[in-house]
Amino acid sequence: MLKEEEVKAFLALLLAFQRSTGASGRNLTALFSISAVTMARWLRAARGEEGEVVRMYYCRTEPLARAIDKMNRHATRHGTFEKVSRITEPAKKLDALRALMAAAVK
Repeated sequence: MLKEEEVKAFLALLLAFQRSTGASGRNLTALFSISAVTMARWLRAARGEEGEVVRMYYCRTEPLARAIDKMNRHATRHGTFEKVSRITEPAKKLDALRALMAAAVK
């Protein structure tokens, strides 16, 4: 189980990724294969809105954090977050996020 400071760091990373890509909660749910309820709870907690995340486990968060870190490095080199954030159609944005993940993780 993650410690409080690790939870805060993960939620900050997730929220920064969401904001920099302009991804919706549904996009993130589909991209990371996380349930909509869990993603909504995480994003609310990251924004400091109602509710708290009481427990988080490494087996759920570590793969996401690694993927986001790799996508952040890729985006820094190629400017892809700006390109993705300009996409307005949800399905195309999800396709772009999946392509970004595939390019970053290889």
